[in-house]
Amino acid sequence: MAFGLFINAFLLYCILWRTQHDLGAYKYMQVIYVSIDVSYAVAQVLIAERFISQDLVLIIFGLSSVGNSRIVICAFLALYAITYLLIDYNFLYRLWALKSPERVRLFSEKWFVLLLVVIALIFYIVWGSMCFVFFVPSDHGRLKLREVAMYKYGVDSMAQGMIMGDYFHEGGSRNYLLLIGVLLLFTILAFCSSFMIYTAIVYYLKTSKMISEKGMQLQRQLFTLLCAQVRKPHPLLASYIESSSRPSFLFSYFIRLVSSTSDFPIFLWMVR
Repeated sequence: MAFGLFINAFLLYCILWRTQHDLGAYKYMQVIYVSIDVSYAVAQVLIAERFISQDLVLIIFGLSSVGNSRIVICAFLALYAITYLLIDYNFLYRLWALKSPERVRLFSEKWFVLLLVVIALIFYIVWGSMCFVFFVPSDHGRLKLREVAMYKYGVDSMAQGMIMGDYFHEGGSRNYLLLIGVLLLFTILAFCSSFMIYTAIVYYLKTSKMISEKGMQLQRQLFTLLCAQVRKPHPLLASYIESSSRPSFLFSYFIRLVSSTSDFPIFLWMVR
């Protein structure tokens, strides 16, 4: 958390005091993004989120009294997921600034800002609800990880509030409900990431043809800042993953990606 807060504080400092141009609504969008990121980091400490993956079973739970609730865990995961949408808002602003400058002023209109807020709230509720519905703890999975949960964290997995990715049912059949949830969440992330990639391509094409060298330098600085926000804590991702076998590692890595419990939208790093 300390590293994440330091990076966010540095970004906030750059946005508020090192920006040499009037960025208008774009500056406030950056401030909101960083603030949400800080809120996520603080919530992570308050909940005391922990993560265990073993034998193709993954659980995410909180050690604190506040975090001992499946609803709280799902709400926490949705808080991070909303950063994907905020990133898309930022990329949309950059896209309009290059393709349709007249649309940029919409970000200063109250009705448009309200629309973005409503979309964000709907996204938050949908993501949290999907985590709650698809990542349901099973007695089979709880029993499988009971020993390791007690050994590592002193937690009885049979009574702990959590979300779970249990790839197989007790009889050995596949858990298709979990697979559906994974595919749906992955589809949402793929859509968000595809939009970012499209915007990046348009950015490079437009800036190379339409603006001066000085203007291009400013655009590069703004785009670099946005990408830095997206990519900042990637080195910390691996420290969260606990596994005893390679298949379990791969499965837990994928579940952790689509449930947005990492500190970094790793999908962007994979496709860059």
